Amino acid sequence: MKQQNHVLFTEQKKPVQLSTRAFDVPLVRRRMEMAAKRMSWHIGQSFLFSCLCVALSSVNSVNGQQLRSPALNRLLTGATKPAGWLHDEFMLQAQGLTGQLPYFWSYINQSAWVNPPASASSEKPQQFIPYYTNGLFPLSYQVDDANLVALRTRYVDWIISHQTIGSDGAGWLGPDIPNDNSKPEEYWGKYLGIQALESHAEANETDAPRVIKALIAHHKQFFKQVTAGTPRFNESRWGFDRYPEALVGIMWLLDRVDGTGDTAFLWDLLRYIRAQSDSIMAEADHSWENWFEVGDPFQFRGLPWNSSDERNDPTGTLHLLRHGVDIGEAMKLGPLWWRVDAKDEDRANAQTALDWADKFLHMPDGMYWADENVRGLSSPGRGTETCSVVETMFSMRTAYEVTGNITFMDRLEQLAFNALPAALWPDVTANVYHHAANMVSVTGRPWAYDLYFCCTANVHQGWPKFLLSAVHTSSSDDVLVVSGYSPSISTLSNGRTVTISGQYPFSDNVTVTVTGGSAEVQLRLRIPCWVQSASVSSGGQLIGTGQPCTFFSVKTAVGNPVQVTFHNQIRVRVWHNSSVDGQSAINNGAVEVHRGALLYALRPTSDVTEKVVNPAFPTIKHRSVAISSNATWAYGLKTNTFQFVENGPIPQIPFDGVAEPAVKILVTGRAVPQWTSTEDPPPTSPLGSTSPEVQLELVPYGSTNIRISVFPQICEVGTDPNCAVPPPGPPPPPPTPPAPAPPIPHVLPPNGQSNMNEPDNDLVHGGFSVTPKNNATAAALECFSRCVQWNSDPSKSPKCKVYTFIAGKPDTPNSGPWCWLKSQANPKSESGFVSGVCAKSTGFPCP
Repeated sequence: MKQQNHVLFTEQKKPVQLSTRAFDVPLVRRRMEMAAKRMSWHIGQSFLFSCLCVALSSVNSVNGQQLRSPALNRLLTGATKPAGWLHDEFMLQAQGLTGQLPYFWSYINQSAWVNPPASASSEKPQQFIPYYTNGLFPLSYQVDDANLVALRTRYVDWIISHQTIGSDGAGWLGPDIPNDNSKPEEYWGKYLGIQALESHAEANETDAPRVIKALIAHHKQFFKQVTAGTPRFNESRWGFDRYPEALVGIMWLLDRVDGTGDTAFLWDLLRYIRAQSDSIMAEADHSWENWFEVGDPFQFRGLPWNSSDERNDPTGTLHLLRHGVDIGEAMKLGPLWWRVDAKDEDRANAQTALDWADKFLHMPDGMYWADENVRGLSSPGRGTETCSVVETMFSMRTAYEVTGNITFMDRLEQLAFNALPAALWPDVTANVYHHAANMVSVTGRPWAYDLYFCCTANVHQGWPKFLLSAVHTSSSDDVLVVSGYSPSISTLSNGRTVTISGQYPFSDNVTVTVTGGSAEVQLRLRIPCWVQSASVSSGGQLIGTGQPCTFFSVKTAVGNPVQVTFHNQIRVRVWHNSSVDGQSAINNGAVEVHRGALLYALRPTSDVTEKVVNPAFPTIKHRSVAISSNATWAYGLKTNTFQFVENGPIPQIPFDGVAEPAVKILVTGRAVPQWTSTEDPPPTSPLGSTSPEVQLELVPYGSTNIRISVFPQICEVGTDPNCAVPPPGPPPPPPTPPAPAPPIPHVLPPNGQSNMNEPDNDLVHGGFSVTPKNNATAAALECFSRCVQWNSDPSKSPKCKVYTFIAGKPDTPNSGPWCWLKSQANPKSESGFVSGVCAKSTGFPCP
């Protein structure tokens, strides 16, 4: 079969009224039982594959239900390959984290997804292989790398061959979820593994029937257990909270099977997950779409948000609504559900969600801050999680495809060219957990470039899924839509090839060439909202001028290059009342500097400390970055002095943190000595300074490891009547002597010291028993208070920088909970225990 370019969504000729019948779980179970009797699961390839062919080009309708057609249809995974600088970036990822992690990182190679149960580590969270393969599988079809192909083949074959399908035609992919409610959280881990396998099926038409058969059986098992409450869905926090990811997988199937008879249960599963999830979350506070419409992350039921509210919520919803990763995943929910019910408010909810994030949690790189969740004041020193970046990218791509709203594609490019590379070491051999718009030190977790838990597993999807946004076809007519302009080559099912060349976004010029097929081709070119205009020409002749936030249509001969020139200006965004949480307007007047898709930042000279993680893989390193002792970072900008400079070629490492960038902006600035910490917002602008003028170089934000990207504005003392140098202010009062700390009992469990003091040799006190039994949150609070008490005693040395605890289990010998105080700010992982690092921006500030 020829490769299909009509992939993610099916075509709809006209709206069809959805069925309003009540949800009937017994009916669906009967359907499944009848299906198992009627149909052997040794289905021939010809049957399943013919279903795939038909479904990709027809309306999927059953009982009045159908998935609505999106505005744009993306191409199949593997149809688009990166070119130019983007190919260089993809190869860095292929040969860096993605290509090397499985050979030594225990979170992957000890996972129950790819090991027999007896040899797998039960302590490793089960979402790590799904996270990893969700990027590995598409990447392995986008670049030529034999190692990635071997890894993909190994994982696909293992996962599918170890699926056990019962007589009812149902069986989990990946490790089984027990019926006894011991692991309800594992519902969540399945969602992304399903997306990974679906990307493989798109790219490998030979293996697609086997994968689709396995996916149908998997979802039957999912439906059977979730509707029976074995385990209970309301105890699967990420299962119900992150349900948009489950919808993606189910809708992919509904776009490829007829959704009747043996697969009719998919509709019921779709609606059941939606109804249950929204109900659980709304009862606690808000459902996701309602949260983006009326929710305030700094309020709870009319009162200021307090962490005790979160501890009193058994569902976890209050935390999850403020958790950065969950926010990013939920942004696509409205457009996804519009495909089911065709309600305008669902289709519009992604824009509502984006506006909500920009209002409350704005970051200049296109992200929103949540480090790891939302708490405290908005400031450029607040960070965002790398998982949040890649999940928001996927949501923006999905929202763009469903709605055709250029705003979402603009935001996707902002994230890809700014936030994503800022979260990665330039050669893609490490990532941060959090990055911030203003940060001049990345030492210790969660800021250092390292292998950090969930984000190291999840970051792989960022670039491969972004590439799928390059070229689309229109659902309404026979048009090729050029959506993204970074260099790529796309091959369509009709034999046509779309080549996008140039150095975008490091250049304003792009060339689009279509070869193959009939003599003429109709193109629709996305014109980003940030341009002044775009000139479109061919053969040296101007065809027309495109306006911002529109699609420009042009008909051209096959093989005839079309040149697009974007007319960009430097854009300055001013922070007005940047905190809307009712506490304070913390930095009126600060500015961020943009041009085109790129954010620009100051890149102070830095010192890098490196340590190899595993001697067998010397390129994978932990890296701490600190500003050099002779470097200055605290500058204000004279915003009437900007000068854009095009330097030339893109470095071999496109987002190199040291090399000369392809583009930069020069600006005059002055030092602002009263600004002493990036944890504090820039001083209020306009700001006078008597420091000498200096020329500053701002580089692309993605080419920085430490950075300042939000600056005070400098005004002219003596010229501007409203400009004055702020007085230094009165000296701070002397600190109040601390009260004597009560004695802390020193009680060691039998193996406490040896377990906790190896291999770091960093134990300062412990372990001692804390009172709340089987309650990790309460144990953490008490352990933290002991850390504070220890540090308040001048005689205690070294000081406590980390508290480590085990909550324990009731009715077992030496059950704890136990607490240890430790001196190192970067503790190593010690199996079976939970470590918490104090940080000013969290609920456990450094003493």
